Formats: sequence, C-alpha cells, structure tokens
Amino acid sequence: MLLDMGVGAPVGEVFLVNASPIEVPDNFKRGSTQIPATQEEVVRGDFNIAMRNEWLRNIIGQGVLGREVNRDEVDAFMQMGWRLTWKEKTGPNKEEKKDTDREADETGKRKPKQADSKLNHSEGKKAERTPKARCFAKGFTDKQKVNTYVGTPSIWAILLCLVFALSFGFVWYGGDVKGAFLSAEDRNRQRAGVIIPTWIPKAPDLNPYHDISDADYEEIKAAAGAIRPGQIRMVEKGLYGMPCSGNLFDGKMQRVQKSRGFKRVESGVTVQRPNRVERIPPQPAKALQVMWVDNLLGAASRQTVSDEIRFLKGVLDWGHLKVYDERDRIKYAGLHISLATDQTEVSQESYCESINTDAL
Repeated sequence: MLLDMGVGAPVGEVFLVNASPIEVPDNFKRGSTQIPATQEEVVRGDFNIAMRNEWLRNIIGQGVLGREVNRDEVDAFMQMGWRLTWKEKTGPNKEEKKDTDREADETGKRKPKQADSKLNHSEGKKAERTPKARCFAKGFTDKQKVNTYVGTPSIWAILLCLVFALSFGFVWYGGDVKGAFLSAEDRNRQRAGVIIPTWIPKAPDLNPYHDISDADYEEIKAAAGAIRPGQIRMVEKGLYGMPCSGNLFDGKMQRVQKSRGFKRVESGVTVQRPNRVERIPPQPAKALQVMWVDNLLGAASRQTVSDEIRFLKGVLDWGHLKVYDERDRIKYAGLHISLATDQTEVSQESYCESINTDAL
C-alpha cells in the first residue's frame, strides 16, 4: 500500500497509488527471533552473564523487590523462574564481515563477543545470537482476578494515524522502552510477593559495569546481598510474568502522556490537541502517539519533535528513541513502514508469509 501526498498537495488529497501490496525492499529492517536455550547451553554457562545482568541491573537496580514480608502480609505469593533464549537477528553477510574486519583493523585481532552466530541457510545470511535472560514470576498460576487489560492499537487505527500525519507533514519518531514493566509501580490494592529461589546470581566484588558508578554499584551489591533464598519479598514493580504487569506499565505511560497534554482516543492511540479557544472551531490534533505495549510510534511537527524526544528521554529509559528520516524503514505491529513527510509505504507481506495457511 502506498500513500502519496504528491509535491505540495493540499491537505486532504490523500489517494491510493496502487491497490496491491508492494514488494518489501531488502533494506527493510528484519525482526528478531527468540530461540529457547538448551539444557547443555545453560550448564555450560552461556547465560551466566545475561542472568547476572538481569538480576543486578533490572531486578535489584530497578527496585522490583521490596521488603521481606510474612505470608499473611500479601494477598498472593509466587515462585520465580528464568526465561532463557537466544535473541537472533539476521543481516547481510557482507555487512557483518565489514564489522569483523573493522574490529580486526582497530585491535589487531578479532574482538571476542558474547554473541554467538550461525548460518541461516534458507536465506544465505548469518544470524547473530545474543543470550537473553528474563527473570519472571510464575504469576499465571494464581487464579485471583486482577486488572490485566492492555489495549493494543488496531491495524486500521495505525493506518489512520499514518494518513493523518502524512496530511499535515508531521515528522515521525519512535523507540522501545527499556525494561518497561519493571519501571511501573504496583498500585493495586491487593499485593503480591515472591519466594526468593536458591539460584539467585551473586554480585561480583568489583563493579563490572562501565555505565554504573562505583558508589551506585555498592548500593546494588548491598541490596542484592540482603536478599536470601527462602525469603518472601514484596513485589514493588511490574515483574514479568505477573498478569497485571502490562496493565501497570500502560497506566504509567498514560500518566506520562497526560502530563504532555495527550488524550487517549482509541486503544493504544493518544492525540495532543491545541487548547480550545472560545468561539473558534476545534482545531486538528498537533501531535499523536501510538503505543504497542512498550513500543512507541509518534508524529509531531518538525518544530516540536525535538522537545518531545527530550522530554521522553527524561522520564523513561529507552533502548532506542530517535527521529526517523526518509531513509528509515521500520517494522511496527506487523507492518513494514517506510516513513517520509510526503509519501508513506506500508506492507504486511512478511506477516502474511509467516501465517501457516496449510493448517487452515
């Protein structure tokens, strides 16, 4: 699908150039694949560093676990576990070879990586594998009724936002919130606790993180040392695996958006309207944001987009957050999107290819 405004076309003259889906160019970003770890890989220690980082950086560093409590102080308590996967991304072999050669030129030898790689024979491309560890609570075994709803935007709502932004020449930006659920406080009246398992990683004596100060690391190490197997700890944040974690972050994101004058008009869609002036008809929205769980896609005028990026970086921790230019190709909510101020290409080809129609 190709939406085109033409050069200097007046607002409202959006038309469909061709009715059939376009062929996805090779420079569209490819997604990642999560491959479960094997028992041999875990025993070999391939995930030791990833597990330590998840525990110290996210669980301890984000203050997910609170004070020690008794069983009668919480409404439910849960076990904890690991979800260990390889995060696999594919890219052209020649590009990966350039990266390897560049590292060799700078260091004189190939730089060792934590990531593993293997050849994807079906595509003739190399897949880089990075160990990923997620500590979670086994909350779905708890049958208590809690608010778990998180609305996601429909495809048609996203398409409508694309058309609207195209009509007004908005600039697109986007990113994903890092450790989104773990940043959201549990505000439910009924509280949950977790039983600390025996496998908790130990904090090294020396600070292994270049982006954490020694003083901050000492606090993390002390907090980690106070948590011992068998304790029941109050859950203070949206620990992964709890049924309500997505809802907790969704509520936090709505509060962040509301502080900037955004109002939710549809599941996952918020708009920022100009202030109403008496005897003047309502004006069109001056910005919009679409949230797919923890992935943001926003549009604003060229004059205000930098301020919005600056604000968002100040209130949330982002894996990445950037303004998209006309060369960017993104994948969002199953859509491949080429973003520009005068033309937008949209395709669901890769999504359709992933559907096993033979099973229908």
